[in-house]
Amino acid sequence: MTTASTAAATPTQFDERWLTGDERLDGDHRAVLVAINNLGGRIVAGERAASFRGLLDTLETDIGEHFRHEHELMRRSLCPSMASHDRYHQQLLEAFTALRAGLESGRDQLRLFTEFRDQFVYHQNEGADREMVKHLRATKR
Repeated sequence: MTTASTAAATPTQFDERWLTGDERLDGDHRAVLVAINNLGGRIVAGERAASFRGLLDTLETDIGEHFRHEHELMRRSLCPSMASHDRYHQQLLEAFTALRAGLESGRDQLRLFTEFRDQFVYHQNEGADREMVKHLRATKR
């Protein structure tokens, strides 16, 4: 197994720092991460894109619904980082589109998967979601 495939096959663990206090949002983050980990395992196992097209469709739908829910929470709570957060959502959707195209073409699958997953995790830990989590926790007091 190559270093890239080992990295892609290693499931990312949910980090308790990602908890927002919003049950649905926290559940969404967990579900998206499970789907991402599942997708990575299937790519590394050498499955063909056609075999996980349903997973990609579900992941795309789940991410879209999750983003709409996050946006509504930020809007209602007057989150100051909403504009940058929306830009992050757009970047992640673009990374997902690139991943899907790569999977369907058979090119750069591991690299595109790893970039997508790492972008999701980075923004949970250090980026837009971290700022949103701080704000949502502060406004729930």
